[in-house]
Amino acid sequence: MYHFFKQINAFFDNFISFWIGEKCYFCGEPGKFICDICILKLPFLEGNTCIKCLTPLQGANLNNNLLCGECLKNPPDFKQVYAPFWYEGRLKDLIQDVKFRQRYYYIPKIFVPIKEKVINFFKTLDLRKSFIVPVPLSKARKILRGYNQSHLIANELSKIVKIPVLYNYLIKVKEIKPMMTLSREERFKNIKGAFSVAKKNSVDTIILVDDIITTTATIREASYVLKKGGCNEIYIFGLCRAKN
Repeated sequence: MYHFFKQINAFFDNFISFWIGEKCYFCGEPGKFICDICILKLPFLEGNTCIKCLTPLQGANLNNNLLCGECLKNPPDFKQVYAPFWYEGRLKDLIQDVKFRQRYYYIPKIFVPIKEKVINFFKTLDLRKSFIVPVPLSKARKILRGYNQSHLIANELSKIVKIPVLYNYLIKVKEIKPMMTLSREERFKNIKGAFSVAKKNSVDTIILVDDIITTTATIREASYVLKKGGCNEIYIFGLCRAKN
C-alpha cells in the first residue's frame, strides 16, 4: 500500500506538470525544470581537486594533477571519480528530494543541463568493453524506499553514453547503519564487507555509479570487491561530490 501511494504521488506530480506546464524547481519560472538562469547558478564542480577522488585541494598548482593525502596513503582501486556537481546549495535539496522523498522522476531532468559535459568526459575514456554498475541497496532498504536511486541514475547514464548496465552484478550482502549518521572513520568501518560480486567474471571496465560521493568509503569498498571479482579498470560516476 505504501508503494502504491508513492506511485500515485508521482502520477499526480507529473499530471499537474503536464496541465499547468513545467516550472523551474529553483525559482518557479514557467518553461523548464531548471531554467536557463538557474542553470548558471548550479554548483558545477570546479577548482583544484584530487585527480583520483575529487577531494578539494588547497593551494594546488594550476595543472591540477595532484593527489590528496588519502589517495597517496591508501591508493584506491578505482582510476578516477567524475561528478558534475558539488553537493551543496539548492541542488542538495533537489538530490534529497530524489533520494528520500520519492521524486525519482527528477533524475532524467537533472541530466538535461549536464548531458554534454557527461558525454565529453566519457569520450576521453576507452570504453569499448565497458559496463555500468550501480551501487546496490540492501533488500530491506530497497523495499522501504521502493527504488534504488543509483540504479535509476545508472539507467539514465546508460542512455546518454550508450554503455549497458550490468544488473545485480554487485550485490549488498549485509545490512549497515545509515552512513549519513556516521563519522568519516565510522563510515569506513561500517561499509567493510558489505558488497560481493554475484558471479566472478573477467570484465574489462566498469563505471560504478552512486548518487553522492562523500568520504569515498562506499566507492573504495565497492571498487575493491569489483577488482577482486575480475574487473580490470574501474571509474566512478556520481551526480554530486560532497566537499567533506
